[in-house]
Amino acid sequence: YRFSFFMDFFIHIYGNFLTYLSLWIILNKFQSIQGWNYYEVMFLYSLNLISYGINGVFFFTPLRRLEGLVRDGTFDSLLIKPINSFTYLLLKYFNHNFFGHIIIAGIFLGYCLNKLQIVWSTTTIIWLGAFIIGATLIQAGLMILSATVCFWFITTNTVIDMTIYGVRRFINYPITIYDKWIQVLLTFI
Repeated sequence: YRFSFFMDFFIHIYGNFLTYLSLWIILNKFQSIQGWNYYEVMFLYSLNLISYGINGVFFFTPLRRLEGLVRDGTFDSLLIKPINSFTYLLLKYFNHNFFGHIIIAGIFLGYCLNKLQIVWSTTTIIWLGAFIIGATLIQAGLMILSATVCFWFITTNTVIDMTIYGVRRFINYPITIYDKWIQVLLTFI
């Protein structure tokens, strides 16, 4: 349905725009967070959101449905397909809704990069791409790890939510605003 397809984009863009607006309100009032200005914090949030969007397109729906497939016994039907079971699961439940995240994050990421006056070079572009790919893989890894719990427990979507959204809330802001033990946990664990 065309209307539903475009509304999915609009709702995600609108919701994330409100988050950017709340960041602007907070940083307009306080000017900085631990020395990080609005554009730097917005850059971090945009990196987080774009990596979450890419992760969500491929991994969110398949791994959220994994619990039901295992519980109902229909996961076994994936095991007899002539394609890798994990690949089949990802392709079967591909989710276009997260393109809204990618669009709004891309717009604000470009805006931040312009305002931060970053000197662009081939190396800088490669590093930015590596950061986005790395962040996407870290979020995908956390989601895969938390989803595999469904093979031992009946309900795991709460574990997925707690893992993904809990970690994502930490990385929306500069790591320097947290206590040392949280910095060590987020950096090394």
